[in-house]
Amino acid sequence: NFLYLCQIINRNEMIMQKIRNKVLLLVVVLFTTNIVAQEKKVEFTVGGGYSSHTSKMKQQSNKNLDGFHVGGFLTYNISEMLGLQTGLLYSQSSGVIVPQDQVHLKKIGTWHQTKTEFTAFDTPLRIVYSYMLAEDFYIQLFFGPNFNWGLSRTETTEHFNRNNKWKTDTGINIYKKDDYSRFDLQLGGGTGLQWKGIGLSFRYDWGLLNRTSLPNMTYKANDLKITISYKF
Repeated sequence: NFLYLCQIINRNEMIMQKIRNKVLLLVVVLFTTNIVAQEKKVEFTVGGGYSSHTSKMKQQSNKNLDGFHVGGFLTYNISEMLGLQTGLLYSQSSGVIVPQDQVHLKKIGTWHQTKTEFTAFDTPLRIVYSYMLAEDFYIQLFFGPNFNWGLSRTETTEHFNRNNKWKTDTGINIYKKDDYSRFDLQLGGGTGLQWKGIGLSFRYDWGLLNRTSLPNMTYKANDLKITISYKF
């Protein structure tokens, strides 16, 4: 009877050991799954591409500045189809305008043109909706505000003798004046395509604020961004 009892105890201990091993394995699997799920909740993306900055000033012609932007995004996935995205972008653009009264002088003598250079930081905050078209291939729609902080905007006058530049007037950063505000609140939206980690997006933001306090003057700015990105 004693030997039989010992056999039963040993058998029960083996069963309990197997149960403990299975429970431990289940805990490890659940913990690992939870980590993976948490990692997918927050995604990091880097990207860059083409930028077009359009400033609209009352009593002046619109100025289109072309350039580039680069930066990173953080996306919090609320669900498989819906997310909340923010980030930080640096953009730089420039453009040249030849006054109408100077165009005919380019071939016959001295003339001048105005060169505008613009740099800024952008912090978008947008809702992202993703719809799966095929496996690992999504179309995305996004909408929300963008907070723009102008670093510099300078306008210099370049003087030419025919096609030879012989003089450049020093430009002044308008944001160092009290009449212009660096901050702008924009509202925009766009669309994009995502294939695995590679993305292509188009976004347009409309400036909502008048960034100058000069009398009888308005200064608003809109931005177009075409971005190629990679999601980790």
